[in-house]
Parts: sequence; structure tokens; C-alpha cells
Amino acid sequence: ISALVGGAAHFVEAVLRAHGREARWTWAAALVGSTLLLAWPGLGNAPGRATLEATDQPPAILDTWWEGFEALVAPTWLEQLDPYFIGAWLVTSALMLIGLLGGLGRLRRRSETWPTHRIGVHEVLVSDDFGPALLGFRAPRIVVPRRLIEHPTDTLAVVCLHEAQHRAARDTWLLGASALVGTALPWNAGVWWQLMRLRGAVELDCDRRVLHAGVKPLEYAAILLNLGAHVEQSGMPVPAFLQRPPLLERRLTMLINNVRKLGTVPTLAALAVSARLLVVACQM
Repeated sequence: ISALVGGAAHFVEAVLRAHGREARWTWAAALVGSTLLLAWPGLGNAPGRATLEATDQPPAILDTWWEGFEALVAPTWLEQLDPYFIGAWLVTSALMLIGLLGGLGRLRRRSETWPTHRIGVHEVLVSDDFGPALLGFRAPRIVVPRRLIEHPTDTLAVVCLHEAQHRAARDTWLLGASALVGTALPWNAGVWWQLMRLRGAVELDCDRRVLHAGVKPLEYAAILLNLGAHVEQSGMPVPAFLQRPPLLERRLTMLINNVRKLGTVPTLAALAVSARLLVVACQM
């Protein structure tokens, strides 16, 4: 179900990107939709098995096939392990939640010792090895690593503008809420794929807003490539400018290539495929 909903969101994102629109809310809606469909009452009542039991006995020619199918859908020893699976699910979710909250708490305590620095109109915190990123939810503050202060003023201004755009769009709240969904469903690979795509959509949307603020695409692409290639990983939560290679490649491609609108036929085809995937997910 989560994979089908994510596939629908993928086609919708393609249409929105081709028309120069933001797409992060598409993946947020996919996460919400996947969670609601999984939690919808009655999805676990095996309607397929009830339908089979309600039908008449199949013809004798299919007896062998029918016996094999009954053996497949009949209760097995795996069902006896359900309580253990549920217990493992709860323990895993609890450990992930503790790790998430603990990491945020450690960052907040460390930030109390970080000095402040002014870059243009932005007052930022200067850390030892964390950033550039936003810290906090109610009043997020821009954090830049100490080694970034040595870069040219123009580079620092673009970095701060990027984080300021994240703050204006309240992306910290969106990413925080999505992380809680992943914590609640740690076994769901489809949800984790949607979380990854949401993270990418947040960055692509922010890049689009930075360009609309007046930054030249090639200049911005050079900054992304320079920071992504030279800043060392610190083991802390990955900041916006330190993406994995596939996402960094997508961002650079969007910046360098001109966005071309899809024609009417491709747009309708993508939306039709998206609608069909959603219908199949609901039927499942």
C-alpha cells in the first residue's frame, strides 16, 4: 500500500516539477495517506479469505489446486509469532524515538556554548562540526560550522539565505513530523522511501525559492558542489548542504537545466497513472 501511494506521489511530483511548482506537500500527503490506509478499520480482516469461504466448493478438476491454495491461506506457525513481532515493533519504535529526542537534546545543550556571528542580516550560531542547518522548531536558528566562516562573504550569504528560506517555509516542522511517522512504522520500507523523497523535495523546493530570491543558478550550483565535496561528515544529522550523491545530482541537474513544461498528453497520462495507483492502494 505504501509503495503504491508513493508511486502515485512520484508521478504527481514529476508533473509539479515540470511546471515549476513546489512538491514537498505531495510527499507529506503520501505519508499521511499511507498511514491512514494502514490504520483504516477492517483492512486486517482478510476480506479475500471471507469471500473464498463464502463461495461454493470448486469443481473436482481443480481439487488439487484448491487444496494447495487453502494450505497457503490457512493459519500457519507464523501467526503464532504475531505477539513477538508486535513486541519487537514497539521496542524498535521506542528506541528510535529515544534516539531522536536524545539527539535533539544533545544538540540543544551543545548549542548553548556556541558563539554567535553576524553574516549580513542574519545572526547565526557558529559550531565546531555541525551545519549549515537549522536548529530548533519554535524559533529555529541558523547554524554554520566554524570552517565555513573562512569562505567568501557571497558564499556565506547564499548559505544563510538557503537556511532562512527553510525557516520561512517551516520545513523543520514538516521534517520533524515525518520523522515521527518513520519512528511509528520502522518496518515499512515504503514509508522510509517516502521519507527519503520528502527530504529531497524539501531541498529542491528550497533551491527554487533561493533562485527566485535572485541567486544565479550556476553560482548556486557551484556553491552546492563545493560544500558537498569538501565539508566532512560529522556523524550528526545530515544538514541541507551535505546530501548523498543522488540527491546532490538531482539538485545540480535542476539548477543547470532549464525547466520545461510537460505537454498536455504527458501531464494527463502521469495524473491518470497516479490516480490508478491510488485506487489500487485503496482497494488493497
